[in-house]
Amino acid sequence: MGAILRALVKRVREEKGMTQEDLARRSGVSRDAIARLELGEREPSVRTLAGLARALGIRPEILGHLLISDYDPAYQARVASEIRRWLRGQDDATAARSLGVRPEDIAAFRAGYPIPDVIAAWLRGRHRG
Repeated sequence: MGAILRALVKRVREEKGMTQEDLARRSGVSRDAIARLELGEREPSVRTLAGLARALGIRPEILGHLLISDYDPAYQARVASEIRRWLRGQDDATAARSLGVRPEDIAAFRAGYPIPDVIAAWLRGRHRG
């Protein structure tokens, strides 16, 4: 996990008086995984980040911005790949309605641009229905 996002997760967890175990219960992520994330030993999935955001009360838009600005290219490619897999078989208008974004954003994302609104909507779990 990128240094800025690692520090943010740990700081917010501590400010809220949560232990890693508390965060694990609230987020659905194991305590071991949280420890490894905070140490930078593990790269989180998009769903893990979404669970952490909900549990910590962090706006997913902030995480979306950090995904773009703080991660290495390999991680960015993995997140984009998860979203592109979900987009398969959907036209831009349908995917945009599901995520609550503009069709132009979906088209730009498919073209390889890291559109923050698409990533933030994905993190908010809008794609689950």
